[in-house]
Amino acid sequence: MLRCLLVRLIIGIAVFSVLCDFGAGDDASTPAALRKLGVESGDTFVFLGDSITYGCGWTHHVEGYFFTRFPQTRIRFVNAAVGGDRSWTVDERFDMSVAPLKPNFATIMLGMNDGRYRAYDPALQERYRESMTRILDRLKKMDTDVVLMTPGHFDRQTRDSVRVEPANNYNGVLLCYGNWLREVSWQRKLPCTDINAAMSGVLVRQRAEDPGFTLTTDGIHTNALGDFVMAESFLRELGMPATVSEIAITRDKADWAETHQGGSLNDLQAGDDSIRFTFHANALPWFVGEDAQAGYELVNAGNTLNQELLRVSGLPAGAYTLKIDGDAVATHPAHVWAKGVNLSDNPKTPQRQQSQEVAKLFRQRTNFMQSYAKGWFMWVLRGPERAWLAEHQPGDDRYDEFNARAQQSDAALKSTPELLKKADAMLPLIYEAAQPKAHQYELLPAESNE
Repeated sequence: MLRCLLVRLIIGIAVFSVLCDFGAGDDASTPAALRKLGVESGDTFVFLGDSITYGCGWTHHVEGYFFTRFPQTRIRFVNAAVGGDRSWTVDERFDMSVAPLKPNFATIMLGMNDGRYRAYDPALQERYRESMTRILDRLKKMDTDVVLMTPGHFDRQTRDSVRVEPANNYNGVLLCYGNWLREVSWQRKLPCTDINAAMSGVLVRQRAEDPGFTLTTDGIHTNALGDFVMAESFLRELGMPATVSEIAITRDKADWAETHQGGSLNDLQAGDDSIRFTFHANALPWFVGEDAQAGYELVNAGNTLNQELLRVSGLPAGAYTLKIDGDAVATHPAHVWAKGVNLSDNPKTPQRQQSQEVAKLFRQRTNFMQSYAKGWFMWVLRGPERAWLAEHQPGDDRYDEFNARAQQSDAALKSTPELLKKADAMLPLIYEAAQPKAHQYELLPAESNE
């Protein structure tokens, strides 16, 4: 018992020191979308959940969006989820693993494990309600802004294909949990993302064409497609902006005019069939790696969350090549440029290449975060054994076995502050790499390619 208390004290002190090291961030003005959420530079943004969140799949995409879309707002992300977590286990470990982080903002997605994968049990849902209520009350007392997330989708079809067990309507149980959660969000005036509905909608649409389509590996844990569907739904439901930047240049007879958003445009020079200008965007396009590209296309994220638009109308008929900093990146007919071209997915643009470099950095940070979360996972996993040890003596049957595993979990937990510190040390590097640069744009007749 003394050992457990000592470990808690060590972890609390170490986490507090990490928070102090991070500081309050810069003084840059906070974008409107973040002000609406109550998120500002220097805030700690914590993800709470079970193994679906613990795996850092969907949260990695969310962090990538924030790093590239809001590079001046320095947010500290911490994945504090634990595999196997239920609402009541989060409630039990709250003072040790959540409160020391002093979250300004938290997302909570719990419930998948609470119903224990069996028919609806009113007693289990009541326990879920009581535990979630205590968690929300604690976060409110800490002045933490919260976004609720319904439990994900339990896919009976995929589950039956990988596990030998009776089919059941467990997703119906999760819907009961989600319905109650939406009521709570309305009562407490908290945002709530219906992840179950988002996943169900995609499954219905896709299985009409491909009956074997799935968003999970085993009916529970999301695959790469499912991770991206969750991230896109979360960001869109929070009202995150679709536009990275937008430039529109039009000609009325001999006069050219421009409008733009998401940056500053200077030195516009326009001839009969050519355009030149300098543009310094406020953000980079959201980079999505090859593993998530299919999910990105599935939900049309280029349209919903990643528009980097260039429109030029009034050019004579013909094909025109866009150069950025002297390098050709795209060639389209005049009518396509007039309609608008989304540059966010173009691998040749320097801004897309920069966002890819940013992604490499925050992938390293995600790896640290996964190791950090693993320490808490081992702590929770060995909880019953530690409880058994507290009531038994050396020499009792299985004492040595349980004690060895308990010491292993204690050692893993003691390493978490250092892992969190390493993850936080990556933040200045990520934000420095994410600062947009000014670029020279040229739109010229394709045949001249001057």
